[in-house]
Amino acid sequence: MRILHATDNFRPAVGGLERVVEGLAVGLRGLGHDVAVATLSRSDAPDVEFYEGIAIYRLTGYTAALSR
Repeated sequence: MRILHATDNFRPAVGGLERVVEGLAVGLRGLGHDVAVATLSRSDAPDVEFYEGIAIYRLTGYTAALSR
């Protein structure tokens, strides 16, 4: 099965949501599924990387154009 997790934050961000999504992704990958994560881009992380066999895609969101 191919599974895509969509979340606003992921590694290297550390928090409850990030840990839950990471645990799900790693667990599903361990069961033999093709897993990817789509998340928002970060200045301290590459746009595309692989972690534990999981493809992580960091995308620019529309909120990057908004000011506080």
